[in-house]
Amino acid sequence: MNPGPLFPEVPNFCVPPGLARRYQAAGPALVETVNAGVKAHPGLPDWIGNRSFRMLELNHENHHAFMTTVFVFSQYGLLARTLPWVYRSYTGQGLAPGYFPEALGLWMDAVKGQIGEEAAAPILEVYDWMIRSHERLLAAAAEPPEAPAPTWKSWDELHAPVLEALFQGDARRALELVSPRVRVPGDLESLYLDLLQPLLVQVGALWESGRISVAQEHLASAVVGRVMAGFASFRLPAGRHPPRAVVAAAPDELHEIGAWMLADLLEVHGWQIRYLGANVPEKALLDLLEEFRPTLVAISVTMPYHLERALELVRQARANPRLAGLRVMVGGLGARHLEDLLLAHGVDGTAANAAKAVALAETWKAAVP
Repeated sequence: MNPGPLFPEVPNFCVPPGLARRYQAAGPALVETVNAGVKAHPGLPDWIGNRSFRMLELNHENHHAFMTTVFVFSQYGLLARTLPWVYRSYTGQGLAPGYFPEALGLWMDAVKGQIGEEAAAPILEVYDWMIRSHERLLAAAAEPPEAPAPTWKSWDELHAPVLEALFQGDARRALELVSPRVRVPGDLESLYLDLLQPLLVQVGALWESGRISVAQEHLASAVVGRVMAGFASFRLPAGRHPPRAVVAAAPDELHEIGAWMLADLLEVHGWQIRYLGANVPEKALLDLLEEFRPTLVAISVTMPYHLERALELVRQARANPRLAGLRVMVGGLGARHLEDLLLAHGVDGTAANAAKAVALAETWKAAVP
């Protein structure tokens, strides 16, 4: 997910906290109502063609989760940055643009039915603005996705063949291509940050624009993971008393490559790591923090609608006196542009990518007595 620049002319919306929570609690009923309305709409065949209706059901579930995050945390800038990406990615996968204003109208009807038109007026104002912004959102979505980051010169000639190996699902070939360049642990950092990370950005941009399928995007990401696994034993030995870190994706968050890269790179920098992967339940992570007593915990959020679960985890950690002194980092694409919000909820620092996360962790390590 690559949210773009702030969409212009965002009104100063104000959804009261109690109303935001009512919207959140009404989620299952709202989603069910919208699903039924879209399924019965005469425009549905033109919207999805031969694609499965499940695509829209998932979109409706994600929409409610995302809008809950927007309302609960008053993050209308996040809404404005994300809307063009939503338009671009779904139309890129073949969804007709006419779906969006019609579906948003069905959301308004569902909200009126579940909460009441008068009580829900502040939420309905936001939906009305989205509908009125339809043409401008289409124009914003037509702009190209964020340009892939350039690869480091030493990797330039491998960019195309490694990308081809990713799309072919050929992890063996990808490893054969990169292994001669990874001789010492420091080379692993260059592999991750100067080749694999930019390639993943490019893969994401190709998916957003509809030039590759969901299956191809998943295949490429899986091969990147297998390449990373190929260097699992390639780490600097930890020092006598290494600083400790726990790295995990947020609860419900299924994207883990960014967190995995951070865990590996912290090991390269001499940290002792416990890496928990994707979708870690709060209690499991909190129990490990008590047992392992790390200097820091890094939580990765790729999709913004997982932010509330991540911040609830932070709240519970801060409420535990046995975790006093723990440094908390929240990073990933879902945390971009939200530093003020995160810091206000007990987070010590944020990082949009693995390189910045390592740099921040190293400053914290230097401050440890």
